[in-house]
Amino acid sequence: MVVGERADVRSPLRSGLARFGVEVIGADRSPERVAPGDIDLVLYDLARSHDDPLEGCRRLRSQSQVPIMVVSPSDREDERIEWFEVGADQFAVQPVGANELVARIRAATRRVSVSRNDAVLRVGRLMIDTRAHRVCVDDVEISLAVREHDLLVYLARTPGVAQSPRAIFDAVWGEPWIVPSKTIAVHVSQLRRKLGSYDWIETCPGGFRLMACV
Repeated sequence: MVVGERADVRSPLRSGLARFGVEVIGADRSPERVAPGDIDLVLYDLARSHDDPLEGCRRLRSQSQVPIMVVSPSDREDERIEWFEVGADQFAVQPVGANELVARIRAATRRVSVSRNDAVLRVGRLMIDTRAHRVCVDDVEISLAVREHDLLVYLARTPGVAQSPRAIFDAVWGEPWIVPSKTIAVHVSQLRRKLGSYDWIETCPGGFRLMACV
């Protein structure tokens, strides 16, 4: 679903994606929610969107884990970070070729597919249900923001193994390394606080690793 596209107009974006077998439907405004299986990815075309797309993305992410991609004519770093913070998975700057766009779409949808195939992760007293977006420590549920949840899931897939900031950003944010490592450090700090102990996530020479806190 491309937000900002008229359903009855065949745009260059739609034509370009169609060459790769990607079916596109248009939507004038951001959907409030997307039922599982209805849409594979929601793409915000900021050059065409007429409503408040940032707020629309925030509402959508609060209701759905559907992959979200943003295509913008602006290359401002603060804009990228703002979109990532409200739940976007991918951010591309126009003009962007169809090959790159399709590669980013596949990367974003692959992340959700992996989460669905490995639905429940357990590390010591920690339980993560990736499908239900639930995290519990000692059976007590903890509320996490989308990016915090995705970061925790990434670390929990390789407990005890150090993950570099660059690898974390590439996997969790779905983008090349474009922001200082302090962005990840802030999210790690928030996770430690919410999990109730600094010992859950260790800082090590290679980056960060999730440990079974006792």
